[in-house]
Amino acid sequence: MRPDKDLMSLRILFASDVSTGTGKESTVGEITGDDGRGEDWDDFFTRRLVLPDLSLKEPDFCRRGDRVVAVGSVNDDWMVRCYDAHSGAVRWSQSYSLLGESLPGVYDAPIQVAMDDATVVVAGYGSTKAVADELYPKASRDWVVRAYDVETGRLLWSDHSGSPSDTDEANGGVVLIDGRAYVLGFLADAEGAPHTLLRAYDSRSGRVVWNDELSRTSFPGGVTITLAASEGRLTAVSYVNGTRPPGSTGYNSVGVDLLVRTYQIGDDRLEHRLGN
Repeated sequence: MRPDKDLMSLRILFASDVSTGTGKESTVGEITGDDGRGEDWDDFFTRRLVLPDLSLKEPDFCRRGDRVVAVGSVNDDWMVRCYDAHSGAVRWSQSYSLLGESLPGVYDAPIQVAMDDATVVVAGYGSTKAVADELYPKASRDWVVRAYDVETGRLLWSDHSGSPSDTDEANGGVVLIDGRAYVLGFLADAEGAPHTLLRAYDSRSGRVVWNDELSRTSFPGGVTITLAASEGRLTAVSYVNGTRPPGSTGYNSVGVDLLVRTYQIGDDRLEHRLGN
């Protein structure tokens, strides 16, 4: 069946590097065969998505076993889709908007995804107003984290946090390990200043195990960088407002510091080990 002429289509390629476990995604042009890396890549598949007014923003994906889960924003709403890693067949698909309906100019987007054998956890943001009605750009964005059953796509839980008039996003990364989901992002305080937040959840119930919200304000806009875990430790990296020598003026009087914090994980205690 040929799509209607006013529908847009997008061809997506997913691949997994068998030596490092890293992923690769492409959304440009007609993709065939491999990318020139030969035996370093396996399990290629392509899927053609034919959607009205397609706008796939901030895409991410992860793979585990015979499943690939891809996330992105379509028509300004969340799209979470699980594929068979070998054939590309869609196993399940979910969409989401914070207000419960898709509205023009009300931006909702998943940014990061992680999964284990039982659960898919997706983090991003939802908006409470159209961008044209916001006090300033992104002012109505809220922190959103949602978890799905990996087999069926059934929603397990959802966490929505944020100020009604300032920017909040779960935008820094998701790590899913040993029954815990760790999410990095930022929330605004009562004065509107963003603060980096690391939140730990029970991955199946959504119970908040602990929070670590920094007292130092984040770089304007709450810029976070990454979240990673290895050998029982979790490391979060973000920018925070810093200080500069006396006499510095304007923006340079504040400056930006790189903040790296490491946590011991494996139980329900919040144990900060390293970091400035």
